Amino acid sequence: MRVVEITKGAPEPFILEHFRALARQMKENIHLLTPGYINLHNKTNQISSLLSEHTLSLKDRLERKIRRKELNEFLLEKNLNQLYKFKPDLLHFHFGWSAIKFFPVIKKSGLPFSISLRGSDIMVLGKEDNAFNTKLKEVIQNASGIHVVSENVKDELTGSYKFHCPVKLIRTPIDKRWLSEIRIKKKPNILSIGRLHWVKDYQELIFAFKAAKLPEASLTIIGNGEEYEKLSLLTRHLLLTNNVKLKGRQEFPEIKNSLNKSRLFVITSISEGFPNVLAEAIFAGVPCLVPDHLNIQKVFTEEEIFFYSKFEKKNLAVMLEKALNASDSNLEMMAQKAQKKAITLFDLENHGREFVSFFQEAIAYSKLREKR
Repeated sequence: MRVVEITKGAPEPFILEHFRALARQMKENIHLLTPGYINLHNKTNQISSLLSEHTLSLKDRLERKIRRKELNEFLLEKNLNQLYKFKPDLLHFHFGWSAIKFFPVIKKSGLPFSISLRGSDIMVLGKEDNAFNTKLKEVIQNASGIHVVSENVKDELTGSYKFHCPVKLIRTPIDKRWLSEIRIKKKPNILSIGRLHWVKDYQELIFAFKAAKLPEASLTIIGNGEEYEKLSLLTRHLLLTNNVKLKGRQEFPEIKNSLNKSRLFVITSISEGFPNVLAEAIFAGVPCLVPDHLNIQKVFTEEEIFFYSKFEKKNLAVMLEKALNASDSNLEMMAQKAQKKAITLFDLENHGREFVSFFQEAIAYSKLREKR
């Protein structure tokens, strides 16, 4: 089985974790092609150095020809013969938008492909952009396999799109470096992490923080995005500049340090697949509070994390008070239960095995479809 994975340049950490999981299972037969980052991966013992450089791809015999070229140049029709020579059994796209971008070329090539669908693909772009949604429907109908990251994404896929290929829910692996001993913090520090986009609804969080009776509390939001100025203005308008900090984009050490100082981690999103940051916070041993409409209770129970009703007025403020004022022993028990479950759910080895099985199903389906 020879699989070529395609993602954007400088892959995100969760993509690198995914590739690390697959490399352990598939050895030299899995390759990650990223635009602008062209190199060889064909031995498991090379994975660490290559990951540190964020450079993974097809074959060294292709390296001289396509180094420094963008992926769209590589996949132009005149270069398809290079893919044919590699003879992949399957192409896999890590995002719906990347599959859309290269679908005309891949369709003409006749190469079978699978896709990963994430919350940003199907629950944000698929809903707010009609042109994107139309193209995504065509891609889904022609795919040989569809990977979804959560129950929410699977529900949206089965309810709104037509498809015939295998669909498999495989959870994103979480790096063990996020794992921390559970120590409940005395200070009422609240943390949230995510892109400053309307779908994350940080405005609700700031208003709820203002409404809650938490005179000693602080709120830190880590992330960049188009709503930075709006949220900054809101904190000034509500006289919260001493208590609410918008820290912008941070690297792993700063994020881990912020998690280690927090008594509560909060998500307020209107729509999500499954937020990786939630799993990371649980790994870090921080009690969490999330909206009840995201179907996260299909994964974690009320004995493991707090839920609030997003569409019930002032409920977030009430739940912030309840969570922060809970006893240390209760918070520790919740965090322990959540962390124990998360370690199993987001395990690297399980992810790798499940993806190998998914690829096998997608390849089998593509061969069956050829015979029809």
